[in-house]
Amino acid sequence: MVWVVQEKEGSLALHTDLYQISMALSYMKSGKADEQAVFELCLRALPPNRNYLVVTGISEALQFASSLRFTKEQIDYLKSLPQFSGFSEREFARLASFRFTGKIIAVKDGTIMFQNEPILYVVAPRWQGQLLETALLGIIRAHTRHSSKASRVVDAAGGAEIYEFGSRHISPELAVVAAKEACVSGCAGTSNVAAGMAYGILVKGTMAHSFVMGFASEAEAFRAYASAYPDSSVFLVDTYDVEKGVENAIGVAK
Repeated sequence: MVWVVQEKEGSLALHTDLYQISMALSYMKSGKADEQAVFELCLRALPPNRNYLVVTGISEALQFASSLRFTKEQIDYLKSLPQFSGFSEREFARLASFRFTGKIIAVKDGTIMFQNEPILYVVAPRWQGQLLETALLGIIRAHTRHSSKASRVVDAAGGAEIYEFGSRHISPELAVVAAKEACVSGCAGTSNVAAGMAYGILVKGTMAHSFVMGFASEAEAFRAYASAYPDSSVFLVDTYDVEKGVENAIGVAK
């Protein structure tokens, strides 16, 4: 199979599960599309030692709902799918004109939640709420996962400053948001430069193992870094031997 990389599409309307669109079109054909419905996102049972979550992603979810649109190219693609061959131009025209007219009732970003508590309600015509389901679930879950993990780390640190350093574990677009969520939950700053610029978060970092390996000795690498950053150096001490690395860091600092 050959994968073709295409330019990013501005609309996220197709970033959903097929059955959400299938149900929306079916509602239209059955005359149930405009019935008012309530969709609930509820926090269910949590695993042991994970008895709370810090909910985030609410603002992003609201932005998604208000900006959701289908492009002509997306509608044409849906028309080409064999399972939608029985639908008329009328249904597709309605899909193309999607604008969210309902309301979303939710907790604030950063709210601590416990199991069996509702996080968010979507009150809207049935077909509209259906089209939001996948994205809203994904947004809230992804953001809340980051903020909740960060909260547990901050709590375990017992007052020591914690800095978020997770950009190498996630895509560049999501890394900026993950950094923000970590700081919502108590992290003192982040290594992600874009997050610092976007949200005014304190940016802080150390050095990489490759920097240490680029010098004849660990102590020489530390001296070079301290010379460049005399007031803000953070030494990475585990490139070769942690105990010796600590000794070298102390020696250079003195």
